[in-house]
Amino acid sequence: MAAGARRGSDPDSLRSSRSTLAAVAERLGGLAAECDAAVASVRWAGDDADELRLAWRSVRASFDEAVGGLLGAARRLEAEAAEQDLASTGA
Repeated sequence: MAAGARRGSDPDSLRSSRSTLAAVAERLGGLAAECDAAVASVRWAGDDADELRLAWRSVRASFDEAVGGLLGAARRLEAEAAEQDLASTGA
């Protein structure tokens, strides 16, 4: 490897990506909460209304899963950055 060349990942880049993923997760969670409020505020009764609410619960679960996945990926990026810091300093 050439002198001064870095082996492995760039911790700053990993942390930047981590921050982006965490911010997107937060925005997505906020959008889900807005949708919760919109669905809850609908003054509507009957089978079609029940279908809407049931469909939303399914979609909401997908939102929650996506938020969890994004946060998990963000945690993984932070762990990788910390590992790279240790490897780069030889500690």
